[in-house]
Amino acid sequence: MTVETTESRTTRKIWTGEEAYDALMMSPDVFLEKYPDRNSDSLRLYRQRQFKSQEPEDGYVGLRMGYFDIECSDLKADFGSILCASVADGYGRVKTFRRDEFVQAHPLDDKELTIALRDYINEEFDIIVTWYGKIFDVPFVNTRLTIEHGEAPLQPRMHIDAFYLIPQGTMGRSLDNVSRALRVQDDQVHKTKFDKRIWALANAGDKEALDFIVDHCEKDVLLLRRVFEKLRPMIKNIHK
Repeated sequence: MTVETTESRTTRKIWTGEEAYDALMMSPDVFLEKYPDRNSDSLRLYRQRQFKSQEPEDGYVGLRMGYFDIECSDLKADFGSILCASVADGYGRVKTFRRDEFVQAHPLDDKELTIALRDYINEEFDIIVTWYGKIFDVPFVNTRLTIEHGEAPLQPRMHIDAFYLIPQGTMGRSLDNVSRALRVQDDQVHKTKFDKRIWALANAGDKEALDFIVDHCEKDVLLLRRVFEKLRPMIKNIHK
């Protein structure tokens, strides 16, 4: 009796270009909708390979970079307070601190949030990257910590303010304008439009308004990370 067998050979499709980038940045549902020829198992294995290859066994990855942004109830730190803050690491993983997740002495209290944010940055990152953060974000956090709450400020560390990497006169210098010019916005990561009343509602304790601001802040740090990747060749020195 002769049994005929057919040997099939499966060739792995190569992940390249925009698809490979999207696979790491998009949510699985959105990615699989955009690339219907992929499946959830292939996406999971690809991500697993990427992160496994990027994280050494001893855990040392060199200087650790954090992309940092805050959202506040006012532009003056002695009057307003922090509603939320987000920090993205080098892999695009975002940690967010929101005011309503901490014990508060009163509805406007941001003491525990600012302490947790300070400790996280101090412990986890060697370099922080911001957009206009040397003028606004870091001074705001330190003012809240020291003057308002009597706590130690952020420890000095290397700080890249990507705002100053843009040549003057070449384009609008807002993160929105620059990211559009560099073509790094997409459906998942982009500048959200907002109404100033949302900030007032969030400051008054409205959870839905704060949820919107948290989403805005998280998208900002991921957008900053993308913009920084394009502007990285402009860096000449890194200062504290």
